Amino acid sequence: MTTLKGFERSFSRDNRTARALRHRRQPRRGRGVGAVAWLGVWLVLGLGGAAAGQAQSLEFALGVGGTEGVEGFGIAVDGSGGVFVTGELRGTADFDPGPGTTTLTSNGDRDLFVARYAASTGSFDWAFGVGGSSDDEGNGIAVDGAGSVFVTGDFDDTVDFDPGPGTTTLTSNGDGDIFVARYDAATGSLDWVSGAGSTQGDNAEGIALDGAGGVFVTGGFDDGIVDFDPGPGVFNLINNSRLDDIFVARYDAATGSLDWAFSAGEPTSEFIFDRGYGIALDDAGGVFVTGDYNGTVDFDPGPGTTTLTNSNDETNAFVAKYCAEADLALSKALTAFAGDPATATITATFSVTVSNNGPCSD
Repeated sequence: MTTLKGFERSFSRDNRTARALRHRRQPRRGRGVGAVAWLGVWLVLGLGGAAAGQAQSLEFALGVGGTEGVEGFGIAVDGSGGVFVTGELRGTADFDPGPGTTTLTSNGDRDLFVARYAASTGSFDWAFGVGGSSDDEGNGIAVDGAGSVFVTGDFDDTVDFDPGPGTTTLTSNGDGDIFVARYDAATGSLDWVSGAGSTQGDNAEGIALDGAGGVFVTGGFDDGIVDFDPGPGVFNLINNSRLDDIFVARYDAATGSLDWAFSAGEPTSEFIFDRGYGIALDDAGGVFVTGDYNGTVDFDPGPGTTTLTNSNDETNAFVAKYCAEADLALSKALTAFAGDPATATITATFSVTVSNNGPCSD
C-alpha cells in the first residue's frame, strides 16, 4: 500500500489570483516548523498490531530549529532503518537532536536540505544542504531498495547540488526551476541531478518510484514552454494558462534522463492555477496523481478528451489514474472544502491511499 502525503491549502475566496501569484515562491507551510516534526507521526502510524480504537504510543519525537526557521516538506523510509527528510532551511540550524552538533547554513534566503535519521531511535546519521543565492526547497523524497534517495523540488539562480567536494551546478531559466536528484542513501553523496523550467516559476511537489527503474514526478509549470528533457534532446510542454499547469514526468532512475512527460491545464489567457501535489504507483503500472485545478481541465494527455469542471468557481481537488505509458485510465474529482463565512477563508485538506487495483488496462 502506498500513501500520498496529505496537505493543506488556504486561500481567499475573493483573491485567488493574488494567492496563486504569491504561491510561486512562497514557503508552503508555517515558518519555524521543526524539520523533522513528522517523524513521530510516521512512527505512530507504523506501529501496527493495535486493535481498533486502541490508543497508540509514541516512540520518539525530535525537532530541528535554527536562527531563522527550518521546515520539513517530505519524508520517506527505507528498508535499512533510515528515515529521510527534505525541506528548506533559512539561516543556521543544528540538525543533530542529540548531544552532537551538525550545523547547516543557507547560502541564500532558503536552501534545500536532506537529512537521515535512525528509524528506531531518531538518532542523527547525516544531513546536507544545497542552495544558491535565492530560494531553493526540497518538496518530495523517495527511497528505493538499492541504496538511493531521490529528491525533487525547485531552485532559483545557480545551485551546486553536490554537497561534497565536487561541483555539479544547475542554473534556472526563470524564477524557480524543477529539479530531480539522486543521492546515496548511506552517505548523502550525489549521483546525478536533472533540471527543467520556463522563464517563470515552476515547482515539483511529489515523487514516486516504480520497480522498473522509473522516477515519477508531478508539480506545476508556469507561463510559457518548458523543455523537460535535461539532455541534448528536446521535449517541450506548453502551458495553457497564465499560471501553473499540471505536469507528470518519468525519469530514468539510473541516469536521470527523461522517459516521457505530459501536462494538463485549462486553455485560457486568464490567471488559472492547476498543480499536481502527490503521486503514487501500484504494482500493475497505475500512476495516481492528486492536486488541484480551476475552470475546465482536460486530463487526457492523448487525442481523447476527459474534462473536469469546477462546480463552485473555487479551486477543486482532483485524483487521476494514468498507465505508466501515459494513457488515461480514470479521472475522479474530489471536493474537500471547509470554509469560515466570517473570514471568507477556505482550507482544502486531502490525501489519497491506493493499493494494487489490478492490471492498469482494466
